[in-house]
Amino acid sequence: MYASVDSRKAGPLKVFVVIGLAVFALTKWVSPARSAVEEGLVLYLNAANNSGQDFDAQATTWTDLSGKGNNGVLRNYDTPTWVGSGQPGDPYCLQFNGQGNYVEIAQAASLDTPEAFTIEALVRIRQGSLKAEEMAPFLAKGGMGSGGDYNLQVRLSGQIGRLFVNAQIKDKNEDILNTGPIIELDDDTFGHYVFSYDTNSEPHCKWYVNGALIGTSNQKFELVANDNPLAIGSHQTGEKHRLQGDIAYVRLYSRALTAEEAQQNHAEAVTIVPAVAEPPKVLKKVEEPTVKGLTAEQARVCVTGADHNRPDHFPGLGDFIGWVGGVARMPDGDLLFVHSAGYWHSSFAWPMVIGEETRKRWEAGGWPLDHKAPTGGRTMGCRSSDNGKTWSKPFTIYDDPQDDGPDNIFVTREGTVLVFVNVQANWYGLSEAPEGLQELNTKQLVLRSTDGGKTWSEPIAIESAGDYYSRSHSNCIQLPDGGILWQTYDMDKGGSRLYGVIHRSDDDGKSWQVISTIRQEDVNVDEGDMVRLSNGRLVMVVRPDGGVYVSDDDGVTWRRTGQMVTSGKVKAPATFVLSDDTIVCTCTYGGLQVFLSSDGGETWTDAIPLDTSCYGYPKGSLMEDESILLGYVKSGAAPNRCYLIRFRVNENRDGIQLLSIGEETNQAGAVGSSQTGEVNQDWDAILGEA
Repeated sequence: MYASVDSRKAGPLKVFVVIGLAVFALTKWVSPARSAVEEGLVLYLNAANNSGQDFDAQATTWTDLSGKGNNGVLRNYDTPTWVGSGQPGDPYCLQFNGQGNYVEIAQAASLDTPEAFTIEALVRIRQGSLKAEEMAPFLAKGGMGSGGDYNLQVRLSGQIGRLFVNAQIKDKNEDILNTGPIIELDDDTFGHYVFSYDTNSEPHCKWYVNGALIGTSNQKFELVANDNPLAIGSHQTGEKHRLQGDIAYVRLYSRALTAEEAQQNHAEAVTIVPAVAEPPKVLKKVEEPTVKGLTAEQARVCVTGADHNRPDHFPGLGDFIGWVGGVARMPDGDLLFVHSAGYWHSSFAWPMVIGEETRKRWEAGGWPLDHKAPTGGRTMGCRSSDNGKTWSKPFTIYDDPQDDGPDNIFVTREGTVLVFVNVQANWYGLSEAPEGLQELNTKQLVLRSTDGGKTWSEPIAIESAGDYYSRSHSNCIQLPDGGILWQTYDMDKGGSRLYGVIHRSDDDGKSWQVISTIRQEDVNVDEGDMVRLSNGRLVMVVRPDGGVYVSDDDGVTWRRTGQMVTSGKVKAPATFVLSDDTIVCTCTYGGLQVFLSSDGGETWTDAIPLDTSCYGYPKGSLMEDESILLGYVKSGAAPNRCYLIRFRVNENRDGIQLLSIGEETNQAGAVGSSQTGEVNQDWDAILGEA
């Protein structure tokens, strides 16, 4: 769990409590007048008795009072900074400087609580301690990547005086809970926080602040044990997401406290800090994601896969039938769905040259590096004449001598169909290309069709800004003057950051020029997608942090305005804009999710689950009835499937409705095209990517 607050401005703080796959609770030192609940206690660190015998101002180990032996070791402290007088209102606390000190607790079986848990804490966040978009964890276990992680954090929510208290949970299916109430607290004051989760009792999630039940959620998770240590005041290592504030105590239970027990612990907290007797002002209640209509399983159609409508055999074909390039309406009314077909996450042509460290990591992840595919994977397509209900046998659109697959499909105003193709060299994990092999590790091509996707031009090379590689997962947008914009993310040799590159064509996709690059010192500008609002502003969302960038000069210059999420990793954003300028962003975020913005990307809804049983990596089209037809994949490994799903945003712009594919309402055509192993396998770790 993490908790974070914004104190850049004096005055009342507004705290946003969010729950993902984490549980956090704030509590105080034990008072003899009132006792806290002991049943199920697996961790109890109290500064008033930090040595297990009494208060020790020099203690470098924080003794666990639960009896489970989960002692904490102070990390990155020159000298321990225990503060306070031990008097009511001024309890003993451990102070965290926000510069990397934290408390580490070794993994123990008692800290894995898959059925239920409660986190409680008594914490004071220091005024002015947080920068925009920065998170300050109270308690964190795991990195939101192992399927049994929980953490609680506080962060600025993008507005001065607005605090985001974020409790997260992530399970083995990559389902994420990431929501909560917004409350108002005074600067530099203590808060008593309790969050509980119970698999077997509804509502499954409950938030208490200063004794008041202020939020519930009925999201349910399948948690598993993991080997990650637990950290207090940071996210595992102290390298990022750091708390600046004071913790009087923190407790972790292996069960969900009842409302009466939460009140019992709060009564004890009041004897330590009388100010926490006052319930907070609730500014925003917990909002359950609004998903109506069909279930994902009922709504989706399998277009092609290893076990369904499989491509005819070609040399090297395996069971990875996936990476979706998108779906678009052809001039004759057919739908054309483009996808890759190969044998794995990347299907390198044989022979391949893989760096030794990369090879070890990939083989440990199950990569079949001895698979012989003469030309690797290829770009394929399926057609539908009944609005997506049924699909033709996959056919080859392009087969490069190297591994290739589609990035995007787009239909211009002239009716030309463009398919952008990613070509992966047969080397990886090396600082530069071996002699005689493709120089760029990855390059981009575009194919043009003037007969509705029946025949294709020779591939047109697209200039790379990077001298190491150029990749893309971006859709196109067409400007009023006819110019077409498309984004790649590039890397230079020896570089440490990916940067965005905007390409422009003014001749219907025949030639392309680089018109801008987007670089950030502290974060990658990775997979991105953009839309154009009615006022001409371009809005782009990028991986990995859901960073939001805007341009007011048709993509020549860009500035960062915020980010879509407060934690976790956004992958493969695919964006669309509705007629009222509502931005719809679909992405992989613990499965396939949807985010909505009604103010040009300044603020976003919480994640709305679309199909969290699948890996995602979506690409799609906005139809004329403003429903969205979206392609995505089951997994990031073989065997794989390509799915298609259709949904519409509700009138309140806070939820979605899943629709049947092939209904009359989506026959009119598309507005542009996307204008606008295991499912839960950690592919970033396997690939060695941030």
